[in-house]
Amino acid sequence: MNFHFFYVTFYVYIFVVRNLEPKEINHNFYHGFTLVEILVVMAIVMVLGGLGFSSLTGLQRTVRLNEYTATLEQQISDIQRAAMLLERKSDENWLYGLGIDMTKMVGSESVGTFTAFKWCSRHKDYGSNDTKAKIPNYNLRNAEKLSSCANRNRLEGSGCLPADSANDYSLSSCASVSESRLVLLSGYGMGTEAPLSTIEIVKTNNCGTGEAPDITAARYILFESVSGRTFFYDDVGNIINYDWGSTNGALNEGCVQDLVIKIKPLDTRGESSTRCIKVTNLGGKVTSEVASDGCCTGEISEKCDHD
Repeated sequence: MNFHFFYVTFYVYIFVVRNLEPKEINHNFYHGFTLVEILVVMAIVMVLGGLGFSSLTGLQRTVRLNEYTATLEQQISDIQRAAMLLERKSDENWLYGLGIDMTKMVGSESVGTFTAFKWCSRHKDYGSNDTKAKIPNYNLRNAEKLSSCANRNRLEGSGCLPADSANDYSLSSCASVSESRLVLLSGYGMGTEAPLSTIEIVKTNNCGTGEAPDITAARYILFESVSGRTFFYDDVGNIINYDWGSTNGALNEGCVQDLVIKIKPLDTRGESSTRCIKVTNLGGKVTSEVASDGCCTGEISEKCDHD
């Protein structure tokens, strides 16, 4: 708050009080302010100061939320760019690409952070069916036998991302890895916790006539090496937006969901608008928006219905 305003308020009050006193009173008797005058002015200052502090706190939260959203959006774009342009050393067999582990960013125990990873392969270079298929780590001979990646996500050629506790993010190189595994991508990642907000992945209405895949289960984003194509996986490594049954790993007919990350502030004393970050399937285009009504564009939920 501007303390000049406090001073002006104080002296205006004193001026009014003094001019309302009876004329016959000897003003020379008074040598300072009365206790009542001081208490009234102190009360005014405390009220105005409290209002100012509350506004300042709300502004700080808004700034932190904006910084968090902008950093997250930039990190996603940077990792996709690295997947296409980062030089891969001869002993670094992250042939399937680079990605983002969001298991600590969304969900009931989320803190808003994520880990950037390399997806290591047992293959040393491109050329096998697993490394040149239309989806990473995909070999029709193996993949058509799978209905779920649970407990089988380390099978080479399965089309599954190795999403389990065996991933060792203390490693930052694929040189010593001889199987499908995720290791840390150094220099990237979101180490800052989200400022008093909930983060979730929401479903949108960009589907045709087909059944919508459960995009809200997405916990991993993968950017394919060289091409930068974008894929989403759930917490056990199942690829989302693809049909394992009749079309042998092709995109779902009529319905493909993009990934929309919704960041909703818990404290509404400041600016309470929701932030949304969208990552498109395959193309990987990253965009963001501020949703003043609390609903991301096209979001389908109990509160938001854009049909």
